[in-house]
Amino acid sequence: MAETMKQSLIDDLNSTAGVSGGAGTVEDTTFLGKSVPSAYVKGVLNYGGNEFDVFERCVIVRKGTFVAVVIATALIDDTTADQLAAFTSL
Repeated sequence: MAETMKQSLIDDLNSTAGVSGGAGTVEDTTFLGKSVPSAYVKGVLNYGGNEFDVFERCVIVRKGTFVAVVIATALIDDTTADQLAAFTSL
């Protein structure tokens, strides 16, 4: 699922006005106190003649019939792993 979400995030990022160079990987991150796979993408936002790094990280959690998709987004500094690690319960 993380691999599929990675491509979706890359496509969405690259279709956003002013964003280019979206690329991604699947890597582990901490979410709900556990190491889980995450889709991780990075691109460059061109705004007002300046370039800013854009980061997105997505985890998908299943529990019974419940599915949660959580996406953390950061600009300039990659704080996405810290954002997801802050979740302690659903």
